[in-house]
Amino acid sequence: MAQGTNGRVYGGDPTLVHIPDHHRTDFGNATAEMVDSAMRMTARIQGTNDRGLLCPGCYMIALFDAAVALARKNGQPVTELGHSMADLFTKLAYDGEFKPTEEMVIRP
Repeated sequence: MAQGTNGRVYGGDPTLVHIPDHHRTDFGNATAEMVDSAMRMTARIQGTNDRGLLCPGCYMIALFDAAVALARKNGQPVTELGHSMADLFTKLAYDGEFKPTEEMVIRP
């Protein structure tokens, strides 16, 4: 069971590995660069196009599958992942504005 502080589900739980406060956007940007590099390296190895824009369908599926794999590996209910991430993506879909965030609402 998570032991978050100040009413948060996970935030501040000393038993969990965290990304330091105010560095989650940096970590997200680094993760994006890693996916970009890995997709291009895979294309080079396969002898296919490794220049130009990435396929959005491919990276969206890879990031989705990664989130589900991490949830399962860490004992998080995938329904909690789905509900919680859906809220962030719904807001993005409606207003089209990306605003880096440090926290999110966790919904079971």
